[in-house]
Amino acid sequence: MTVQANTRNMKTTVAIAFLLLPVAFPTASPKSSAPYEIVLEGAQVVFYKAETTPSEVIVQFTVRNLGAKTLIAPDLSQVLSVVWDGKEYERARFFWNSPFREIPPKTFWRTELSLSDYLVPAAALTVGSHTIALKDALAESKTVTVFIEKTSADQAVRQAHEKAGSAARLPNAPAFGPLVEQAPASVADDAAWGEQVEGVSVRLRADKIRWASNETPTLNLDVRNQGRQEFSIAQSQESGRLQVDGVWYDWTGGFDLKGSAFPPGREFDDIMVSLGSNWMAPQEWRDKTQAPPSQIPLELLPGKHTIRFAPEIRDLTVKPKPQNIYVPSNPVEIRTTE
Repeated sequence: MTVQANTRNMKTTVAIAFLLLPVAFPTASPKSSAPYEIVLEGAQVVFYKAETTPSEVIVQFTVRNLGAKTLIAPDLSQVLSVVWDGKEYERARFFWNSPFREIPPKTFWRTELSLSDYLVPAAALTVGSHTIALKDALAESKTVTVFIEKTSADQAVRQAHEKAGSAARLPNAPAFGPLVEQAPASVADDAAWGEQVEGVSVRLRADKIRWASNETPTLNLDVRNQGRQEFSIAQSQESGRLQVDGVWYDWTGGFDLKGSAFPPGREFDDIMVSLGSNWMAPQEWRDKTQAPPSQIPLELLPGKHTIRFAPEIRDLTVKPKPQNIYVPSNPVEIRTTE
């Protein structure tokens, strides 16, 4: 699926902040007979539009398979509708270029969609309060309140940081679980950004620093472009690289990647990084006459661990193939207990 932006009739700089109300983890559709749930995500998502920058309004959501049968991801995505201010918009454009297709029982599929694929008109994106929801024939998400504010690019950046800091301090209840223990606010607010690479820098945040052995630690990633060059980036962990205690790991699980334009001045926040077993560390392959050695899965033993993450950005101006660049984040410490 390729995200395409609709830029006509949008001449002002706009910041769009998505706020989930209430704070508790949103429950499923009122259509309780559905074997799955549609959950809107991204309590603090800010989009920018400068005079020379295309506007992308992207909604992140999760489909949680609660039934006993495997769901087909592209089939679900194709029939999903957007309800904007009470008006339903069906998908007008559909692309699927991912090898990932199946959602097994009792698992989830996290992805995103662009309002431009539903041809929501620019005239409907007026300054003020709006509502949005996702639905299909069987399930419907909770309605999310949306605020569109006309502001300058500099103000938008400041507001994004303020909202991101506020979101990090709010309790966030995961599915089928209690409220998550939160780290002190200063952990999120004062986290240092990693060193810039081609004007791009990355910040990794641990809103929770202590994890039990039966939990999968998750962190949040922010990435910003303060340079002069436009890149492309996938707002997901699958294309990046994870470092744990000095060892680099690659993602080996399923993936659903959609490239987003990443021009100067753009920032993407709250990209989830999950420290699960789908991360594998390659071993040195010395004897090429033999089969390559098996990869080593990530295993977090009890104790303190230092985590870094390097998302991939792509320079599409390099021909014949784009240049892939990994930008490492700041280090973050977490602790796992027995």
